[in-house]
Amino acid sequence: RNESFLRQHEHQRLNKPCNRIIDLRGKVAGECQAYTFGGLTHYLDDRAYLLAKQLLDRFNGRYTVGVNEALFKALKILTTESTVTNTKQEAKPILIRDQADVQFISFDQLLLRKEPRIQYATAIDLHMADVLYHATTIDITSSAIRITLKRAFTLEEGDKVSVSFPEFITDSQPKLLSKIHYTLLKVEHDQRRTYAILVRGHDDNKHVTAWFDRWTQTHNTLEHLDVDNELFNLASHYYLRFYSTNLNSPLFWLNDNQEHDSIKAFNLTPVAETTLNSLRMADNNIDFSLLPIQQKPEQQHDYLVIIYQQDGKPQSIVIARDKPKLVASALAWVSQQKQCHILLMQTHSIRIYPEDFDKEIIHLAETDNKYAQALTQRLSTISRLVTLTDITASCQHLAHKKIADSTALLTMSNKHALSEEIPRPTPLRHHIERESQRFFIKTHITLNLNGEIISVITTDVSETGLSLNLPGHIDIREGTSVKVNFVRWQKQTKKVRLIG
Repeated sequence: RNESFLRQHEHQRLNKPCNRIIDLRGKVAGECQAYTFGGLTHYLDDRAYLLAKQLLDRFNGRYTVGVNEALFKALKILTTESTVTNTKQEAKPILIRDQADVQFISFDQLLLRKEPRIQYATAIDLHMADVLYHATTIDITSSAIRITLKRAFTLEEGDKVSVSFPEFITDSQPKLLSKIHYTLLKVEHDQRRTYAILVRGHDDNKHVTAWFDRWTQTHNTLEHLDVDNELFNLASHYYLRFYSTNLNSPLFWLNDNQEHDSIKAFNLTPVAETTLNSLRMADNNIDFSLLPIQQKPEQQHDYLVIIYQQDGKPQSIVIARDKPKLVASALAWVSQQKQCHILLMQTHSIRIYPEDFDKEIIHLAETDNKYAQALTQRLSTISRLVTLTDITASCQHLAHKKIADSTALLTMSNKHALSEEIPRPTPLRHHIERESQRFFIKTHITLNLNGEIISVITTDVSETGLSLNLPGHIDIREGTSVKVNFVRWQKQTKKVRLIG
C-alpha cells in the first residue's frame, strides 16, 4: 500500500502545473528562440523545442512538472552522449610533405565552377516547419549558398527549408527573395557551430534565378575572389603540367564517328615519341594503320600490339588483352624473335565539355575567333582516349612455360621486387591555413587618410587586421599609416575605445 501511495503521489506531482521558466540562453551552443506555452515565455534551442513539443503532446498540451523534469533529463543525457555523427573535420594544408601520407591528385576533378561563387556575408532567416534559424552566408551562387549558424541539432542532409534574405529585399519586390525553397546538400558541425550547403533548382523560380545571376555578375570582382579555390586549382594545374611533360606514353584523343582524321588531339613528349619509332615507315611518317584505332564503341578493348619487320616494312599482330591464351602464345612467339616491339594500347570512353574551358577559350577568341570556334567544335567531338605504352623491356623478364593452365602461362621472375607495403595516397585537400582566423564581416568604418575622411564597409576582419575596398582615385601605398574608426561598433559599447 505504501508503494501504491507513493506512485499515486508521484503521478499527482508530475501532473501539477509548472511555473518554472526554461531559459537555455548561454547554456547551450544553439540559438535560443522565444516560445510560449503554459502561459510562460521560454527560451529554447531547436533540440529543446522539439523535445518540449513532444512532451507537451504526451501531457495533453499542459506544461507540467513532468514536462519540465523530463526535458532537462533528456537534455542532460543528450549532452553527455556523443550525438555528433557528422562533425566538421579539421582541414589540413593544400600541400603537405609526409612520406607516410602521400597525396593523390586527381587531375580530372579540378574545381571548375559553372557559375560564379561570391564570398559574401549577409544575414538570412532559415525556416523549417515551425522552427526559425538565424544564419549568415559564407558564399553565394545562383543555385546554392554556403552558410554558418549557431549549433543546430535537428538539421539533416536532404531537409527542405525556406530561406529569406532580409538585407536583399527591396520595397519594389518585397516577396521575391522571401522564403525561397532550398534543400540541405551537406551539413557539418563542430562544438559550437553548424555549417551547411543549400541548393535550389534553377527552374524552381526563374525570377529568383535571374536576380541572383545579375547579383553575382555585379559582385564577381577581385575582393570576392575564392582564394582557397584558386590555390587548389593552381596546385593541381602545376602538377598536371609537370606530370604531362614527363609522360612516357603517347596520348591520343579520338572521334569514333569519323573514319578519316579521327585523331583530334594528342600529347607527345620527347620520351613518349620514342614509343612510336617502331611504327615509322621508310619516309619517317607514323603508320597508324598498324594500330586498331578504328573501332566501334561497343567493340572497344585493350590490345597487345606486336610490331615486327617483314621485307623492311613494319607489320603488326593485334591481340585483345582479355584473351589470355592468345596473349601467352604471342609473347612466347616474340621471345623467339630478334626485333619485335610489344605495345599495350589502352582505350577509355571520354566526353569533354567545352564550357569547362570557357576561360581559356575566351582568351583565344580575343586573338583568333575562328580558331577558338574550331577548337570548341573539335573538343565537343572527342569520345575516346587512347594511351600507347611500350612494354617490350618488361616482357623480357617473363619466363614462358608450356603448361595446361592458361592463367599460369606467364610467371613473373621478379615477383618479390615490390614486397614492401606502398603508402596509400590521400586526396589533394582543398584548404588554406591562415596565421589568424579571418571572418567575413561587413561593418561601417571611417578612415582618416592624409587628412581626408573616407567612409567604407569592411570585407573581412581578423584579430590583427582587416580588408576593404577604396575608391580608385585614392593614392595609398603599402606601409601608409591610417586611423580607423569603427563607427557602428563604438555605438554598441563604452568599455573599449574603437575610434582612432
